[in-house]
Amino acid sequence: LTRLAIGFVITVLLGTALGVAIGRFRYLEIALHDFVGIGVTWPYLITALLVAIWLGFDGIGPTLVMITAGLPFVILNVSEGVRAVDRRLVDMARSYGVKEMSILRHVVLPTTFPFLFAAMRLTFSVGWRALMMAEVFAATMGAGKEISRAWEINQSDQVVAFGLYFAVFALIMERVFVLMSKRAFRWRVSSVEAGTASRV
Repeated sequence: LTRLAIGFVITVLLGTALGVAIGRFRYLEIALHDFVGIGVTWPYLITALLVAIWLGFDGIGPTLVMITAGLPFVILNVSEGVRAVDRRLVDMARSYGVKEMSILRHVVLPTTFPFLFAAMRLTFSVGWRALMMAEVFAATMGAGKEISRAWEINQSDQVVAFGLYFAVFALIMERVFVLMSKRAFRWRVSSVEAGTASRV
């Protein structure tokens, strides 16, 4: 779980920064678009094998595989969110002399949050699978390695037990993401209700 948490946080923070930059600057989008597209479809099995060859076992290898697997999804979603920002709001803010950092904080990021939450849920799913794959090939400990060992000695009950554990953990995390989303976007529900009330 430590590897999962570290990899998830790094992926979200780095992917958000790159996604905002790509969404706001056209030349970055042109330069990195193809690389992001390749990253979305890149098999993380290949990354796991390369990491095992280049970096050996344990260390940062499994976490690095998780980051490389999830990063393109965060970049793609966040950049789309930035491009979805209403340009009229940005132009209006600039016409009133609002600084770029304030525009980013109060205009761009709030619009991007729904895209970011979608990216977080997808990154957690993809990153977790990539981490398990990496632990099979590029680690001497971890859940993936334990599953591999159970498979080697034909302990199907242990493999099933790990599967059930993953299923329960995935359900818990899904509930966490739903609660986070409801809390983060309560203002959207309130604004819709207020608009409905004003029309009545």
